[in-house]
Amino acid sequence: ALISLRKSGINTPADLIGKKVSFGLDDRASIISMFNEAGVKAESYTYVPNAFFDVNNLIEGRVDAISSYLTNQPFIFKQKNIDINII
Repeated sequence: ALISLRKSGINTPADLIGKKVSFGLDDRASIISMFNEAGVKAESYTYVPNAFFDVNNLIEGRVDAISSYLTNQPFIFKQKNIDINII
C-alpha cells in the first residue's frame, strides 16, 4: 500500500501524477503493478528510494507518498495524531 497525508488530498494512484513517491525495492513490484493497473506511467511521477520506510520523509514533506505495510506504519501515524490516506 501507499500512504499519503490526509491534508494532501492524494487518495488514488492517479493523484500521484507529478508527485514524489517513495518505495523500497521490496515493494517495487506491487507498487508498479498498482500504478500500471491505474494507468499511471513511471515517467509521470518522481521515484524516491526508501529502504527503511522512513515516515519522516512524508511527515516533513520531502515526498508525497510512501510505501507501507498495513501492519505497522498506519499505527505510527496514529500515535503521532497524523491523519493519513491509504492507497
